[in-house]
Amino acid sequence: MNADCSAQQNRAPGYPVLLQAHVTLAYLKRLPIDEIKIDRAFVQDMLTDPDDAALVETIISVAKHMRLNVVAEGVETQAQADFLHSLAPVARQGYLYGRPIAADAWIAHWRTLEVPNPIEHALSWNKQPQTK
Repeated sequence: MNADCSAQQNRAPGYPVLLQAHVTLAYLKRLPIDEIKIDRAFVQDMLTDPDDAALVETIISVAKHMRLNVVAEGVETQAQADFLHSLAPVARQGYLYGRPIAADAWIAHWRTLEVPNPIEHALSWNKQPQTK
């Protein structure tokens, strides 16, 4: 059974549903985290759903304050990329930039380039839309 369906079905009228965010948010403080990834579930509807937009903006704000990098996954349109860019420098992944490829194919591609640092290249390559 899906947790979303279960919570809605078992919700008693007049009783709020509580999410104890302190447990998850405590990891941001305790673990040596360098980066936060925004799930595609938020990215895909952030332009049409104010709640998703608020969550994306909040995640980016927390990351800024904690000096963490941000990666948004599931970016499929230029409008999504532009919205994220308007908020902060965010690394973006998704079909707008290319389909997933096998590691050996990516490495072969990278070796054809003169790039001193493969991680920097991966981040910059991810930000450049591919022409179709």
